[in-house]
Amino acid sequence: MGTNNDWENNSSGKNQDYIDNQSIDFFKPSNASDYLDKSSSSGLNVKKTMRYLALIVLCAIVAFCAWACHEIMHWGEERDKQRDEALESQRKQFREDMQEVFGLTESDYSIVEEYYRQESINTYLIFSCGGKEYGYFDGNTDYKSEEFLEEARAYILKQVIEEHPWIADMNPEVLNIRTRCASYNCVDRNMLPMGVHGETVEWCLSTPPRTIENRKGRFDNFHLSCELQICATEMPDSPTLLTHLNDAVPAIEELTLRCYQIDPETQEKVFGEVYSIHY
Repeated sequence: MGTNNDWENNSSGKNQDYIDNQSIDFFKPSNASDYLDKSSSSGLNVKKTMRYLALIVLCAIVAFCAWACHEIMHWGEERDKQRDEALESQRKQFREDMQEVFGLTESDYSIVEEYYRQESINTYLIFSCGGKEYGYFDGNTDYKSEEFLEEARAYILKQVIEEHPWIADMNPEVLNIRTRCASYNCVDRNMLPMGVHGETVEWCLSTPPRTIENRKGRFDNFHLSCELQICATEMPDSPTLLTHLNDAVPAIEELTLRCYQIDPETQEKVFGEVYSIHY
């Protein structure tokens, strides 16, 4: 039979064990395992979500690239189709013009190069005929332009002398004459409207361009520039002497007058002045 001391000791021991266990349980969360499980599950969910979003973004990028490639290919096909149609239209018009104006057939010439400008849908070709190369654009060509310009040179000089008879004593000479057609890459060629051929040079140069713009080629874009040289003992003191030249030659847009003075004793020709007149 136990004593009171034994009961107290046992009771004391049990109480101490209970307190100790309660202390441990107090410092150890009752849901620690659940917390770890939830944290792990939450991390996995974030990763899955990020992977899902990345997959969506990747699919969107691939879809956009596929669409862009399709549009680029479609644009390229349309551009090529537009270019081919424009060049074919030019060839047809070129053949008709050469036949109608010069009486030439395809066996008389050959197309060397063709050009196409996407922005303005302009075409331009170079052809070979008689061993030389010439250009063609929108009813304009430099074929046979040398013959035309030689006649134009004489006509302009004639008009200058008629307007100012005293120039005849100054040994006038047309040094250079060029044409300008507002066209595609034709600034280095003496392009002429097809319509000038078959007409007299006098008619082409004396008729205001606006009245003949409907003829073959662009007469409204046809202009002349001329460089004239005179030699005299007395130099003109003003460029206004030829300001009305375009009354007789409406196609002329610029005249450069080079004046050389001749020494009355030595007869040496000395450069004097250059006048530039824009009409």
